[in-house]
Amino acid sequence: MTNDKYDYEAELKAAKRAEIERLWFNQEATNKELLEAYKALNIFKEGSYVKHIDQDIKGKVIRSNSSETTIYDADCPNDDDFEDESYGPGSALTFKNHELKLINEPN
Repeated sequence: MTNDKYDYEAELKAAKRAEIERLWFNQEATNKELLEAYKALNIFKEGSYVKHIDQDIKGKVIRSNSSETTIYDADCPNDDDFEDESYGPGSALTFKNHELKLINEPN
């Protein structure tokens, strides 16, 4: 029996990283363009789980773009004025992508 589970996301990131390095070595992009390209590699998949690298904050990814990711942290008290219109009893928190790392689903 073969394992059909293949990490396409990791392969795509590796290919993008190789292209960014090629651009850098050939000096075909500015430093700003290269920085933006590297930041784009850290887009987290909606529904995955991430943890803050310096704080004990973790949660499910609600949305992510090339610079920021918003997570739902069920352990963080909800301070919304309209709790019934929010995601639930926890809070939605937004961080810079470089502040987060991917984790397995928390217990």
